[in-house]
Amino acid sequence: MWTRSDIKKQAKGALSGRYWRCVLMGLIFMVISNLISLIWSKLQQLIQLIAHLPVSLDEIQAGIVMKGMKAYMNAIFSLAGDTMPAEVTDMFKMYEGVESAYPYIPILFVIAALTWTVVYTFAYSHFTVGYNRFFINAASGSQKTSDIGFAFSNGYVNIAKIMFVYLTVTFIGFCLFIVPGVILTYKLIFVPYLLAENPHIKLSDAFHASARMTKGNKFKIFILQLSFIGWKLLSVLCICGVGMIFLMPYINETFAQLYLTLKPKMYQHD
Repeated sequence: MWTRSDIKKQAKGALSGRYWRCVLMGLIFMVISNLISLIWSKLQQLIQLIAHLPVSLDEIQAGIVMKGMKAYMNAIFSLAGDTMPAEVTDMFKMYEGVESAYPYIPILFVIAALTWTVVYTFAYSHFTVGYNRFFINAASGSQKTSDIGFAFSNGYVNIAKIMFVYLTVTFIGFCLFIVPGVILTYKLIFVPYLLAENPHIKLSDAFHASARMTKGNKFKIFILQLSFIGWKLLSVLCICGVGMIFLMPYINETFAQLYLTLKPKMYQHD
């Protein structure tokens, strides 16, 4: 039986003497994530250009936000018994007519989903597995910066296959039923950790192992995640979110310790 305080204590112990190295790894992963997001954005733009779509999803989102802001500003000025100045009105003109782009939303969402699936399956998921491996190894002091690229030279195809199924299953779960989707997400939460230690594990074995490890623990894992909300809010407020860089090693190591604590359950059969 594990408790939040015990897991966090173990995480603090694992970070002792290794904290700044873990912060550096967090920075590396953040830069990689931003680069992958940029590639994803450019890939969407390329497909939109090839398909001759007149608008992007970002432009539609900006238009909807600005339309709402304009209505809000109008209401404020009306309550004050005044009209919105022309300078302010002109600011919203470039976003007028956003409704005409609404029919493109479904196909733009499909493009976004498909391009993200490709980027996630063949790049981001592998960095995630390597990132998890780094924090698992931190428990024994054997972590290496090169862990971040571990999945690219160890079971690359198998990891891509399993993480694709993992993404698809959880996404469909959320789309069809939100609550069951959340439960499914927690049920499979340790799949990337299992791949970090055994990149050649079978798909069914990875899913079943994570299910056994989280059986009876899903709600406790959810509460463990919630317990970091206060720290996250404080970190976001600290220097425009820079504080998150220093918080993430603690959170990541906490879940690596939880994985190691629950790992013996993967050998238990129903």
